[in-house]
Amino acid sequence: MHYRDFEASQHLSEQRQLFSDCFPESHLASIGSTEHYQWKFRGLNATRPSYEYAAFDETRLVGYYAALPYRYRINGKKVLCGVVCDVMTHSSSRGKGIFTALGRHSLNQLQAEGIGFVSGYPIRPEVLPGHLKVGWKVAFSLPLYIKVLRVNSALKKAGLEGFAPFCNGLVMGVRLVQSIPALFRRKDSDGFETRVFEVEEFLGLSEYDAFFSRWSAQFQNVLQKDLEFLKWRLRAPGAAYRVLTVWSEGSLIAVSIVRKVEFNSLPCLAVLDLMSLTQEAAPLRALHGALEQECIVQGAETIAVMMSRTSARRAGLRAHGFIRSPKGFKLILNRLDSALNLDQLMEEKNWNLMWIDSDDL
Repeated sequence: MHYRDFEASQHLSEQRQLFSDCFPESHLASIGSTEHYQWKFRGLNATRPSYEYAAFDETRLVGYYAALPYRYRINGKKVLCGVVCDVMTHSSSRGKGIFTALGRHSLNQLQAEGIGFVSGYPIRPEVLPGHLKVGWKVAFSLPLYIKVLRVNSALKKAGLEGFAPFCNGLVMGVRLVQSIPALFRRKDSDGFETRVFEVEEFLGLSEYDAFFSRWSAQFQNVLQKDLEFLKWRLRAPGAAYRVLTVWSEGSLIAVSIVRKVEFNSLPCLAVLDLMSLTQEAAPLRALHGALEQECIVQGAETIAVMMSRTSARRAGLRAHGFIRSPKGFKLILNRLDSALNLDQLMEEKNWNLMWIDSDDL
C-alpha cells in the first residue's frame, strides 16, 4: 500500500468513481460532479486551496483524504484549520487498516504544512473509531434543531396525507401558543427592518465587513467569514443560497444564510449561518420571523439548523419554536500545533459553530 499526495491531473476520474462508491446517494446531487470537485478543492482563494492525499494498492486508488484550509481566530491568534472532508476507503478494501494509515499519513503532512488543528463533523458513527486511533478527540455535540411549519410531505410519505389538515392545525395551534409572549412585546419590534438578498447582491454589501468585525468579537474561536470566504462558500454548483438580514436605524445587526434542501425527501429550509450582534429578544424575533417567512416563500415545511446547545440558547431557538431532534453531529478536533491550548479548543462556549464551518450544504 502506498500513501502519497493526490494528483487530480492524473487520478480525478478515479477519485470521482471512489466518491460514488463511498457515497452512492451522490448520484442524485451535484456533489458527485467534476464541477463540484473543482469548486470545492480548487476554488478557495488561498495560497493552497486544498490538501489532498491518497492511498494506492499498487496503481489502484483505494483511499482518499482531504482538508480545506479555513482561517480561524483562536483566542486572539490567527490559526489555519484543516476542515477534513471526503475521507474515503473503497468498499472492497475496507477492514484492512487503510482508513487509519491514510489518516495518520495525512495528519503528519498537514502538520508539516503548518496547519494548527483539524476539524471534522462526522454523522456516521462507523468512521469515528478510525479517527480516534490517530489522535482525534470528540469536543462536543452539535444537535440538529428543527421547527415544523407544516407536515404535508411527511404524512404523504407515510401514506397519511388525509390527516394533513388536522395535523397542520395542531402545528398551527402549538405555534400560536408559543407566540403569546410576543404579543405583549410587539411594540419593541418597531424600528427593525428585514431584507432578503440574493447571494451576488449580498456579496456587494459594504456594511457586512463592519458587522462581521463586531459579531466575531463576541467569540474566542471564530471562523473568518469575510466576504472573500463567502464569495467561495456561497457559490457551490447546484446550490441556491439566500441571505436574510435585520437592520436597525440603517445599521446591519443580524444575518442568516439559508438554502432549501431535502432531508429524507422532506422539503426543508437549512440555516447555514445565523449571526446577531445582540441576544435581545426583539431583533432575534425579527430574524426568526424572516426565517419563517422565507420557509413559506420557498415552499419548505421545516426549518433546520445545526449548532451547539450554547449557541442554540444564544439564538433563542426554544423560544421561537425549535425542538432538538434525535439526529445530530459531533465536532471532532485534532490539535497539530502544540502551542494551541487544547482545553480552550475543546470548550463549547468558546465557539459559534454551524453548517458554514463545515463543508456540508
